[in-house]
Amino acid sequence: MKAKKSRTMLIALLVFVLIAVLFTIFMRSNNRTEESDFSGWNYHKNGTAALINAANSHGLQVKRADSLNLAYALAKKPNSLLVVVRPEWLPAASLDTLKNSEIDLMYLPVSGWSKRIENRAVYFPSYHDKFRPVPKSIAPRCSQSIAKAGNIQTPDYYFLTKESELGCYPNDHNPNTAAWLSTKSLHGKANRFYFSGLTSLLNSNILDGGQASLIYQTWGQYEQVIWYLGNPNDLLTEGETIESKLLPGIYWLLFLAFLVTVFVLGRRFTPLMSENLPTIVPATETIRGRARLYRKNKVYEHSAQIFRAWYLQQITKQIGLPRSADKITVAKAVSDLTGQSQIELTKLLYEREVNNDQELNKLQKDLANLKKEIAYGNAN
Repeated sequence: MKAKKSRTMLIALLVFVLIAVLFTIFMRSNNRTEESDFSGWNYHKNGTAALINAANSHGLQVKRADSLNLAYALAKKPNSLLVVVRPEWLPAASLDTLKNSEIDLMYLPVSGWSKRIENRAVYFPSYHDKFRPVPKSIAPRCSQSIAKAGNIQTPDYYFLTKESELGCYPNDHNPNTAAWLSTKSLHGKANRFYFSGLTSLLNSNILDGGQASLIYQTWGQYEQVIWYLGNPNDLLTEGETIESKLLPGIYWLLFLAFLVTVFVLGRRFTPLMSENLPTIVPATETIRGRARLYRKNKVYEHSAQIFRAWYLQQITKQIGLPRSADKITVAKAVSDLTGQSQIELTKLLYEREVNNDQELNKLQKDLANLKKEIAYGNAN
């Protein structure tokens, strides 16, 4: 009887702990202050969630990192861009590490005090004394592909440009300025982007100009974008792995609650069983939409890779080969079925170079015809 009472008390305590943990998570996710408006999670009018959610819905892969170390580790992956929001809040040591790094970076300062950011000087227009500019549309006035975004709202300040740098959206009274700037890293191996119109990307302003399109045009050349909000206490430590940041304290509490549950209820785990997990196949519309996004930004090879991957998945399924089959096996099987040259099929399915819209259209058309021909051969 005494043991049963103790067990009941333990279960009650466990339930109380779980409720407290869940309440903490709920309050943490809903009690967003002005300080975290730019975190990418905030749906308030002064938040930036709309910018990121719209990007993800259009095929861009945008991840939000809670720490600079995690963001830096993710950005080391090939074809990644680290977007540092409010970088002027970071410690000097972290800014120095970013300055000397060879990862692609985009800086979105909140204020004009950005001289700490890779020694980047800024220009304050006359209206800066009024704290906020009178909304006005400014043109790109540059020949960069980014200019396709069209006009944007007047930013609070501008970056001063140098001869070797590519800038767009200059101030009317100073042509050596830019609201959007592209340059190279300290050692010239990585890209650096700057945008001074962060306040025009808020949920309440995102539809008022072409600034969202400008950001998406910049991000579109990357396979993944990491969004990180600067924190004055966030020191960047080289060598720290992604795994060390994957389980914050709240998840350790949940794991501890799970262990207590197992102990209290006296459950035993059953033997492990192996089973074939389902393969998640993205929708055709998503794949083609992403390919169109790459094409729009003239990243033809990425677009071609997406088309090839999708058609290879369909073709290997048609001829009864696994998706992991090597290109020689696939080309030979298709050649036996269609009578086409194995060498030409290898080039079509894996190697043909694509450098413009015409070549990309021809590749897509040839792949579609090959898929139809295989289907016709199987039917007969």
